[in-house]
Amino acid sequence: MWHSSPSPKYAAASSGHWLASARSILSVHLASMCARSFFKNWCVGSRFSQFVPSAS
Repeated sequence: MWHSSPSPKYAAASSGHWLASARSILSVHLASMCARSFFKNWCVGSRFSQFVPSAS
């Protein structure tokens, strides 16, 4: 009976830990996505600004 269900304290701690870890993973994932899009736009912008004077 005791092995069938964990104690409420353990369940609350595990759920809180899961939420905290999920939140940190999500924030890191969003930060990496923003940084990647920023660097991609910056590289494209710098490349475009290099080609514009020679094309004009």
